[in-house]
Amino acid sequence: MGRIVGKILGALALLALAAAIGFIYYSMFGSGSNDNSSEPDNSDIHGMRISDAPSVSDSRLPETSEPAAVSTTQQHNRVFGQARHFERDNPMGDIPLELVADESNYYDETVTNADGEFSFDDIPPDAGNTFTLRSLSENYYMPDTRVAVNEQITIRPVEAGILQGHVSDSATLMPVQDVRIVAIISWDNDQYEYMATSDYRGDYRIPSLPPGRVTSLVAFASGYVPQEHISDRTILRLNRNSSVRHNIELVAGSPVSGEVKDSNGKPVVGATVFLAQKGLAYDSPRNRALRETFAYLAITDDNGAFSLPPAPTEGEEYEVVVFAEGYAIAKKTFENEKLSFALEEGTDEYPIP
Repeated sequence: MGRIVGKILGALALLALAAAIGFIYYSMFGSGSNDNSSEPDNSDIHGMRISDAPSVSDSRLPETSEPAAVSTTQQHNRVFGQARHFERDNPMGDIPLELVADESNYYDETVTNADGEFSFDDIPPDAGNTFTLRSLSENYYMPDTRVAVNEQITIRPVEAGILQGHVSDSATLMPVQDVRIVAIISWDNDQYEYMATSDYRGDYRIPSLPPGRVTSLVAFASGYVPQEHISDRTILRLNRNSSVRHNIELVAGSPVSGEVKDSNGKPVVGATVFLAQKGLAYDSPRNRALRETFAYLAITDDNGAFSLPPAPTEGEEYEVVVFAEGYAIAKKTFENEKLSFALEEGTDEYPIP
């Protein structure tokens, strides 16, 4: 009997111990929530639950409006292309180029790569839409090329020639400085004009010329007669990768100057004054050449004064013509002295187109 009672008491003690352990476990892990529904665990990979994160006031929360749209219209303007030989059509590398804007002060330089390719990138929108592309190489010639923004273009350089020489006074043989040299080159069925100025030694040099024919070479200097030292009848060719030398001797002379007044002795401002060869129409080729090629044309200043270059040596064959709106045309034979004109009222038409 006693043995049975002992077993019963031992069993009750074990039950009590199990109940105590269950209560402690429930207190530690089962009382975190009164909600009996099953929810997914919100813990992140670091073990911090979202509900445990520091709270942030509403004033610091990001705006819930739509994010700003990213512009997709940003322009990346450029001018690009390739340099290929004028005749052989092979790519040409190491050609220095410059790009000059027609509508702004934008300017840039680049060099063609081994495949002849070039690109002027990131041209600002305010640089304009049209540009002039030219070569900076003395060894190769290419005409100035007009290009538009984002235009791909092929340029065709060709080996260039050089025109150079010495300028001196025909009487003293002394060098003449600051002489303006104007050369006209005929090449590829077109005419190209180039200019240079003689230095303190009287030397001039015009590089990067097309390998064509020099059809005109005129020299302008104060106190000297403008002369065509090479004309269309002269054969002077520019060779590729070489220079041609042509010396110039200037003939000294006195400027054709004077004043123009009306019948009351008041200066006539803005009158047109030009030199013309006698016996020829004012619009004849010779008289056009005097005005356009040799600059024998002037406009009177606020005092009615004018000055033309020294006349050609055969001065008696030329006359000075004056035209002003509202006055009759006046003319006088050129004489090596200052000329004075007194214009009469009239309605003559302008004598030259």
